[in-house]
Amino acid sequence: MTEKSLDRLADEYSETIKIIDEQIEACRADIRRAKLGRRNFILDNLNRKLSVLYDQRNELAQTQAHLRHYYDSEELRYAV
Repeated sequence: MTEKSLDRLADEYSETIKIIDEQIEACRADIRRAKLGRRNFILDNLNRKLSVLYDQRNELAQTQAHLRHYYDSEELRYAV
Protein backbone atom coordinates (compact mmCIF):
# COMPACT_ATOMS: atom_id res chain seq x y z
CA MET A 1 0.00 0.00 0.00
CA THR A 2 2.80 2.43 0.86
CA GLU A 3 4.58 1.63 -2.39
CA LYS A 4 1.48 2.64 -4.33
CA SER A 5 1.27 5.89 -2.36
CA LEU A 6 4.89 6.72 -3.18
CA ASP A 7 4.26 5.99 -6.86
CA ARG A 8 1.24 8.26 -6.80
CA LEU A 9 3.28 11.00 -5.13
CA ALA A 10 6.04 10.53 -7.73
CA ASP A 11 3.39 10.94 -10.45
CA GLU A 12 2.32 14.23 -8.88
CA TYR A 13 5.93 15.39 -8.93
CA SER A 14 6.08 14.44 -12.62
CA GLU A 15 3.03 16.58 -13.34
CA THR A 16 4.59 19.50 -11.49
CA ILE A 17 7.79 19.06 -13.51
CA LYS A 18 5.73 19.37 -16.70
CA ILE A 19 4.27 22.64 -15.43
CA ILE A 20 7.74 23.97 -14.58
CA ASP A 21 8.93 22.92 -18.06
CA GLU A 22 6.14 25.01 -19.60
CA GLN A 23 7.14 27.98 -17.44
CA ILE A 24 10.77 27.55 -18.49
CA GLU A 25 9.81 27.60 -22.17
CA ALA A 26 7.68 30.71 -21.66
CA CYS A 27 10.52 32.42 -19.80
CA ARG A 28 13.00 31.54 -22.54
CA ALA A 29 10.63 33.05 -25.12
CA ASP A 30 10.38 36.21 -22.99
CA ILE A 31 14.19 36.33 -22.83
CA ARG A 32 14.42 36.15 -26.62
CA ARG A 33 11.95 39.05 -26.94
CA ALA A 34 13.79 41.09 -24.32
CA LYS A 35 17.09 40.55 -26.17
CA LEU A 36 15.56 41.75 -29.41
CA GLY A 37 14.17 44.83 -27.68
CA ARG A 38 17.45 45.45 -25.82
CA ARG A 39 15.59 45.55 -22.53
CA ASN A 40 18.56 44.77 -20.28
CA PHE A 41 16.84 45.36 -16.94
CA ILE A 42 13.99 43.03 -17.90
CA LEU A 43 16.52 40.59 -19.33
CA ASP A 44 18.39 40.43 -16.01
CA ASN A 45 15.16 39.73 -14.11
CA LEU A 46 14.13 37.04 -16.59
CA ASN A 47 17.53 35.35 -16.37
CA ARG A 48 17.22 35.23 -12.57
CA LYS A 49 13.72 33.81 -12.89
CA LEU A 50 14.94 31.19 -15.36
CA SER A 51 17.72 30.18 -12.97
CA VAL A 52 15.20 29.71 -10.15
CA LEU A 53 12.93 27.66 -12.41
CA TYR A 54 15.81 25.37 -13.36
CA ASP A 55 16.72 24.93 -9.68
CA GLN A 56 13.12 24.08 -8.84
CA ARG A 57 12.91 21.62 -11.70
CA ASN A 58 16.13 19.88 -10.66
CA GLU A 59 14.94 19.53 -7.05
CA LEU A 60 11.58 18.18 -8.19
CA ALA A 61 13.25 15.68 -10.54
CA GLN A 62 15.58 14.44 -7.80
CA THR A 63 12.71 13.98 -5.35
CA GLN A 64 10.55 12.31 -7.98
CA ALA A 65 13.33 9.85 -8.86
CA HIS A 66 13.94 9.09 -5.18
CA LEU A 67 10.24 8.40 -4.59
CA ARG A 68 9.94 6.30 -7.74
CA HIS A 69 12.90 4.08 -6.81
CA TYR A 70 12.60 4.08 -3.02
CA TYR A 71 11.73 0.39 -2.80
CA ASP A 72 14.01 -0.81 -5.63
CA SER A 73 16.84 -1.70 -3.28
CA GLU A 74 16.60 -4.88 -1.23
CA GLU A 75 18.65 -3.46 1.63
CA LEU A 76 16.91 -1.89 4.57
CA ARG A 77 17.17 1.85 4.94
CA TYR A 78 17.94 3.31 8.32
CA ALA A 79 17.98 6.91 9.43
CA VAL A 80 21.33 7.93 10.79
